Amino acid sequence: MHDALIAPTFLFRFAVPCLSFEPATWRVPEELPRECALPMLGELDQRQAFAELRAGWSPRGLSISVCVRGKKQPIVRANRDPFACDGLSVWVDTRDTPTIHRASRFCHQFLLLPQGPLPQQSPFGALVAIDRARENPRVPAQDDIIMASQPLDDGYRMMIQLRAAALTGWNPTEYPRLGFTYAIRDQELGTQTFAVGPDYPYASDRSLWGTLELIPPEIPTKKSRT
Repeated sequence: MHDALIAPTFLFRFAVPCLSFEPATWRVPEELPRECALPMLGELDQRQAFAELRAGWSPRGLSISVCVRGKKQPIVRANRDPFACDGLSVWVDTRDTPTIHRASRFCHQFLLLPQGPLPQQSPFGALVAIDRARENPRVPAQDDIIMASQPLDDGYRMMIQLRAAALTGWNPTEYPRLGFTYAIRDQELGTQTFAVGPDYPYASDRSLWGTLELIPPEIPTKKSRT
């Protein structure tokens, strides 16, 4: 638990830039450039980062890459509970509605694993229902979540493409802000989150997410806090 009664990240609504990024192909995910790295806002709570997450948008969807370093043990996989595996959860609200608590049909939770539950060896990705959601988004087709992973000496790198069809309400021209948060779970290193930490119910409370501002290629970027 935090030493303070209220964590600093709980006191603000954060908005950070998400740069435009068009992959070479929407069939093979790739690592995003360094300038697409998102800040780890949990550092305001003295939480240590063990991973870097990068994100970029295109009219065709959202691209994400994550690199986890510092592991001494192999990637953990589970037989039955995919949330007990090492991996990433990403929450996306295509309408950026930060004042609501219960998720709408525009709110998504994606479970993304560098290696799927046993006995699966390849990466695994799926849309997962959000607890207490008022409505659920449409279920994406299998090929709307495209993944690749690469083992490292002390961790792994994972690349993800979420095609527009996987994101109910995706319309970056009319809605250039996304509600967004993530949790990188590692049985050895702990949990790294985007904004508020594991002490808060961000998995089911939409109001605890941050915001990604979708920046067109010609507009310079600037981090902001609102």
